Amino acid sequence: HFSQTFAGRRRIAACLLRCTPISLLDIVSTMPSSQNRRAPRIQATLHRLTTKVCEKCGLASHDYTPAGFGLGAYTSGLHRTLKGRQFMDVLKTDHAPTAIGPYSQAVRQGNFIFASGQIPLDPATGKLIEGDFDAMVRRVFDNLKAVLASGGATFDHVVKATVYLKDIKDFAKLNAIYAEYMGSHKPARSTVGVAQLPLDAPVEIDLIAMI
Repeated sequence: HFSQTFAGRRRIAACLLRCTPISLLDIVSTMPSSQNRRAPRIQATLHRLTTKVCEKCGLASHDYTPAGFGLGAYTSGLHRTLKGRQFMDVLKTDHAPTAIGPYSQAVRQGNFIFASGQIPLDPATGKLIEGDFDAMVRRVFDNLKAVLASGGATFDHVVKATVYLKDIKDFAKLNAIYAEYMGSHKPARSTVGVAQLPLDAPVEIDLIAMI
């Protein structure tokens, strides 16, 4: 599905290689004008690229052997190598509760940020805050705001929200505070009444944002 234009190949390959500062522009810069002399230098560049990908993403240098030395051969070969692989950036901030367990505060996949569910925990103590339902909802949104900020996003970037309420009768209160934080922005949302939440919290919210 690669674009047939050089610019298209460069953009897609740079996206696939976002974990390394080297882009296809480096390949272009190493290309001598002579067709007979270009192969060794381009091959060396490809080796550096695949080695860097290996260091961060687990792509072994032997996973990709260039079939040719042109840009088209490189991008197509890389696409075959990466087919089925998933690259995920883990986001972390000290301004939200630390993830305790086998999960992350949020992850970024491409242009999307998936924020894990937040309950009203104090980031400093890791304990449930004291206060009424309104205070707890605000704490949840403040935690989510910090998590989104760690990925360069705000509530204006949210495309989907999921709200879990221990008591569905609190929906009206939740809705009023939700509107304060989201403003005129109205992403898709689901609200679910549940029997119990971690630490017996009254509310939990997770978000999906697109940047």
